[in-house]
Amino acid sequence: MSSLETLSALFEQQNKAWSDYRQVNDERLKQLEQKGAADAVTVEKLEKLSAELDRLGDNFKALERLATLPNRGDAGGDKAAAERLAMANRHLQELAAEKGKRSAVFDSAEQLAKYESDFRYYLRQGRAGEPAMAEWVRQDFQIAVDSDGGFLVPHDMSGRIVTRLYEMSDVRAVVNIDSTNRSELIGIADTADVNAWWAGEAEPDAEGTNTGLGEYAIQVEEMRTQPKASLRMLEDSAWNVERWLEGKIGSRFGRLESAAVVSGDGSRKPRGFLAYPTATTADLTRPWGTLQRRGTGASGALGTNPFDVLIDMIADLKPAYRGNARWAANRATFAQYRKVKDTTGEYLWQPPVQAGAPSTLLGYPIAEMEDMPAIAASSFSLAFGDFRETYTLVDRLAISILRDPLTAKGWVKFFTRKRLGGGVVNFDSLKLLQFV
Repeated sequence: MSSLETLSALFEQQNKAWSDYRQVNDERLKQLEQKGAADAVTVEKLEKLSAELDRLGDNFKALERLATLPNRGDAGGDKAAAERLAMANRHLQELAAEKGKRSAVFDSAEQLAKYESDFRYYLRQGRAGEPAMAEWVRQDFQIAVDSDGGFLVPHDMSGRIVTRLYEMSDVRAVVNIDSTNRSELIGIADTADVNAWWAGEAEPDAEGTNTGLGEYAIQVEEMRTQPKASLRMLEDSAWNVERWLEGKIGSRFGRLESAAVVSGDGSRKPRGFLAYPTATTADLTRPWGTLQRRGTGASGALGTNPFDVLIDMIADLKPAYRGNARWAANRATFAQYRKVKDTTGEYLWQPPVQAGAPSTLLGYPIAEMEDMPAIAASSFSLAFGDFRETYTLVDRLAISILRDPLTAKGWVKFFTRKRLGGGVVNFDSLKLLQFV
């Protein structure tokens, strides 16, 4: 089946599942109105259809990822090789500047390929008897590992790990990504407008004022993971150790990163957007550094007027931020809102209308963040806003691996480090809903 046929079949299945869901939910609402409770059979049908809609949504995401994966073959010839060489050298220059050392440079695409081959040798064999590893590799290309015996991950593999991080979570896909070669990223927070006035032709001008200029700093922290492989696995030449490591590292770092961006406490990890103080006051009166919150009107529940509450959240957000705004919650929370209608009887949640498009809530796209808390008393389980404007994730580009064949007999551990930080930089562009 072609990709187009697969996509067409997915849309057909999705439309049928959504039609069935609405029919069953309408029946559930009728039972609630007539009897005060829904039949168990109806509730079970609705839950199964909700799970089916989630599954189809996952299939749409998977199809989109397959369509956008980079071509890892040899297509592009000399041009592709030159681009990879230039990217790898930029990577090395950034790392060298960070360490205050001279920049090592790959002189040719062949030398880059040799380095990548030596890296694979290192993963399997370590450094013992390494005649195949050229002297320039040992001396020039360990600038990121502080002489600890580790090895700088080649740019191509590093890029695939970062790509996997994007694939695993909606978090990295919607926030702002920045990079630095220092231990922190410092930016300007402009929290006030300059004054302005009407004036006559000969009237003298007043002094301009701008008292809201300040700084913010995002500290860069460190993530670590230590996947291990048996010696037998490493001795098997048919086993792709590089792809295995890529998957393990990307998976573990992805989960750590996503949880921190949502609710990290800022201690040795990024500070999540749910870890900042909140207030019910509007943007003009709320202290900078505080996010605005609303309540549902019912503890641990959507409340009697969930449609009105969501409309109020949209109205709380300044128009400048609505163009790129989206809802964020975990899958179970969105499943609850899937049952809700507006005042005209239309459902608030709608399935995607084309490949690559997300489902929507009141016309705004949704981002499934499984690290958002489940609905409970006083929980912050739904957020709405422009996440790219709100949150900055700071990447330090270096990923290094230290091979440890000693501490676990019969196994080789791959101690891997990556540095990054994150925090809220705009407190007007995100609104939170508290279930209270």
